[in-house]
Amino acid sequence: MTRNFPPRANIDFMSVFFCAFTLVLLLLFGIASAATVKAATPVCTVGAAGGALSSTLTWAETTTNLDGTPVAGTITYNVYEGSSATALGATPIVTGLTSPTYITTAGAAANSTVYFAVTEVEAGTESAQSLVACKTFPAEVPGAPASLVVK
Repeated sequence: MTRNFPPRANIDFMSVFFCAFTLVLLLLFGIASAATVKAATPVCTVGAAGGALSSTLTWAETTTNLDGTPVAGTITYNVYEGSSATALGATPIVTGLTSPTYITTAGAAANSTVYFAVTEVEAGTESAQSLVACKTFPAEVPGAPASLVVK
């Protein structure tokens, strides 16, 4: 039985060099800048209409530093909030959290969306902000009229 394979592609040295050069640039300078990542619009959690105007934030604890070494000191967290993914406050709404959970009513109002980010602080050095997460609080919907009577 004879199999016919497609002919081999002609790959020249310049094509290989260009691909390798592009890969090196991406590794050295990153695939996206921090501004691009922060500008991404997050998908928001939607609260229940007429529900509590609060948000429960949770995140994964960090066990290693950016250089891969284990976290050695005490870690605390700061929480930031804002009115859009690109307009988080410069000052955290809470600092020094020791647990990766926080319940807040900051910025919560019916018919609004609140955006949050978290930073980690180790030995007085604060990390970059996490990706943004958000929660939308729907407008309050009035109950239907009751006791309708037709005479």
